[in-house]
Amino acid sequence: MPYDPLKDFSSVVQIAASPYLLLVNPDFPAKTWPEFLAFVKAQPGKLSYASAGNGTLQHLGMEMLKREAGIDLVHVPYKGSGPAITDVMAGHVGITFEAASGTLEHVRAGKLRAIAVAMPQRIATLPGVPTFSEAGLDGFVVAGFTGLLAPADTPAEVIDKLNAAYTQALGVPAVRERMAAMGLQPKPTTPAEFSAFLAEQIPLNAKILQEAGVKVD
Repeated sequence: MPYDPLKDFSSVVQIAASPYLLLVNPDFPAKTWPEFLAFVKAQPGKLSYASAGNGTLQHLGMEMLKREAGIDLVHVPYKGSGPAITDVMAGHVGITFEAASGTLEHVRAGKLRAIAVAMPQRIATLPGVPTFSEAGLDGFVVAGFTGLLAPADTPAEVIDKLNAAYTQALGVPAVRERMAAMGLQPKPTTPAEFSAFLAEQIPLNAKILQEAGVKVD
């Protein structure tokens, strides 16, 4: 990239987290994580999963899951979440790992089955879906995030004013309810907290991508 995501920007605030779900076609034989694990392990390298493309969080998350669970699945990259989700619903590919924000309605409509959510706690919009920890894979967490950055030379008083405005907005009940309905969790932070979060996440994700041999399209 022509910029350094840590040095060339000032962190303002993290806005939201987007929990990720392990999803399968409704006709997929497994309905729970133990069933899924047994079914996949019995067919190493024979089952496929769809992602939004090489290097996306959908791809990264599933590679993390493969590593943690010791399973072997073939990656099928698509050009975006839409086509990937469509093909899983149609049964062309059986498995995907996607954000709750883009799949809630499909799960509720029975077009996709959620096996587990990759968060420390269950999400309010899908209370019947267990966390991976509850299902048997302790501590497995993957979530997308949204945040606000400013140019590196932005004055501190401007950063603080923006942070205060976003933090106030994220505390409004109507805003929180709307975000929850979209599968998003409000996550306001201080500028320092968001900066520390980015400094931790970037090298961690880079390491996982390198270990998996991922090449961005």
